[in-house]
Amino acid sequence: MFNRAMNMITYQLIKVFVCVWRRVLNMLPATIAGRLNKLQQRVFDWIKLRRGTPIIVYQMGKVGSVSIRDSLESCGIESVFHVHKMNPNSIQRIREKDLAMNRTPLDWWLSERLFADIIRKGKRAQFITLVREPN
Repeated sequence: MFNRAMNMITYQLIKVFVCVWRRVLNMLPATIAGRLNKLQQRVFDWIKLRRGTPIIVYQMGKVGSVSIRDSLESCGIESVFHVHKMNPNSIQRIREKDLAMNRTPLDWWLSERLFADIIRKGKRAQFITLVREPN
């Protein structure tokens, strides 16, 4: 019980830090703020990954997955993740494309972490997979 209470306090402190962090980001140039914001999100995702059984919203693009993730988070569910790829070969292709285009290669980080920490290790997770009818 004590550990759960400490985890909740830690999580709330992180949320406060994120609010302050976002105010700081608003004062920086857009390119720097964008990169720092992505880095901050990855740290926050890593912390959420360590809490309870994760729920992974995993599907193709353009099916409303962000709405599903946001709805779950607004209900107080903390360990919700949203990815489009978790196959290591697909992730590698995205990484190489990002590096070739000189983009900050953080977009695939969560996919790699979920694959390594959950799929490869056989840990328990809940998946939500959405589909859409093609035109």
